[in-house]
Amino acid sequence: MTVKALVIRGFSGVTGLLAIIAVAAWFGLNASATGFAHYAELADDANLAANLETRMLLARIAAKSFIQTKSPEAAASFRAHYSDLEAALEETDAAISAPERRVHIDQVAEQVIDYGQGFERVVALMADRDEVVNTGLDPNGLAAREALTEIMTTA
Repeated sequence: MTVKALVIRGFSGVTGLLAIIAVAAWFGLNASATGFAHYAELADDANLAANLETRMLLARIAAKSFIQTKSPEAAASFRAHYSDLEAALEETDAAISAPERRVHIDQVAEQVIDYGQGFERVVALMADRDEVVNTGLDPNGLAAREALTEIMTTA
């Protein structure tokens, strides 16, 4: 074998190895880019979900505050937080496109609507209760106490 043939064979081998390494590197970079894009999508969706959860918790705290205090300020606070929750839900609904995550967002949307309606029902029932107490029970209780006091003093 001549020196020329040996040099060509050696450089051909090195060039072949270089081509194999280049192809492997290209596939590796494409896989990394795809993986990173998937990770970025998951991170964005996770941030949207965390924002939605924060809004839900703020609305829940305001609802519990209303149940404890029955104050109009607490009801107004709930309604403001609930409005923020609806806005965050719309943003999340528009941003998330993966079908497996869309199912969960649709479930959350239904439950948020139920929660808002449930709160308004609680407000109405508490107002009805207060009306019954103020117009029926308190005056009748006062009259019964006065009648019992009268009976005790005459006995």
